[in-house]
Amino acid sequence: MSALDLKVRLQFATAIWDRISELELSGVEAAARLGCGSTEITRIKQQKVEGFSVSKLCEWAEKLRLDVDVVFTGPSTDAHAERRHA
Repeated sequence: MSALDLKVRLQFATAIWDRISELELSGVEAAARLGCGSTEITRIKQQKVEGFSVSKLCEWAEKLRLDVDVVFTGPSTDAHAERRHA
C-alpha cells in the first residue's frame, strides 16, 4: 500500500468514524447502516484500514451521507470565516 493510498484510506476512516459519532450510532447500528459487521466498525474506529478498498470506504461514506469532497478538502472556507468572526 502506497503512502498516498494509506493517507486516503485513513482520511475516509476518520470521516466515517466522526460521522458515526456525530449520529450517536452504536457499533451495531453503524454496522447495520453500512451493511457490514461490527468487526469492520471496530477497525474503522481504530483506523486499521488494511484490507479496505477505497471504493468500499467511499461506499460507506455515501451511506452515511458524507460529502466525499469534504473528506479531502475539509469544511468550506465560508464556515471557517464564520467561526473566525463569531
